[in-house]
Amino acid sequence: MSSSASPLPAPAGRRPALLVAFHWITVLALVAAVTLLLGREAVDEKALRTLLLNLHKSFGVLLLGLGLVRIVLRAALHPLPAVAQLPALARFGAAATHGLLYLLLLAVPVCGWLLANSHGKQAGFFGLFTLPDLVGIDEDLGDLVSELHETGAYLLLGLIGLHIAAALHHHFILKDKILRSMLPGLRQRP
Repeated sequence: MSSSASPLPAPAGRRPALLVAFHWITVLALVAAVTLLLGREAVDEKALRTLLLNLHKSFGVLLLGLGLVRIVLRAALHPLPAVAQLPALARFGAAATHGLLYLLLLAVPVCGWLLANSHGKQAGFFGLFTLPDLVGIDEDLGDLVSELHETGAYLLLGLIGLHIAAALHHHFILKDKILRSMLPGLRQRP
């Protein structure tokens, strides 16, 4: 990408570069957050478990920030030009899925933040800063937001799976440009 390139407007059939970049940074942060939590479950050593949990929280804070930035970007770029002709029901399904993805991208980290606070812990960002406490120690609230955090995370992963399946369906079955419009750094074929 040349230094004179602007994320607005994108070449025909492509999403703006800034939107694409934040999409893939979000993917990497989600993979890191999930991997750290799963890795934590595989170790017994307390210091390492604490480190992995703190890194998981940091990626959660990052995801919250990325989610907010992405919502602002989508609002600034709305409506995005269509890269494929879709029936009304498919457009509704895509919009609903994207809306739920954004909602959960915010709600899951906020529940994690509340969970940490309700157990007397703070949510920090890679040792650079800590978020202010939203609530004090509250075991009942901790139980509730723990369930919400876990359920929301599973819903988010399920919607991501649906999102990936839809992108692959568009690419391999419908053979339209939807998947290619969000791939980083690829030039469109004429």
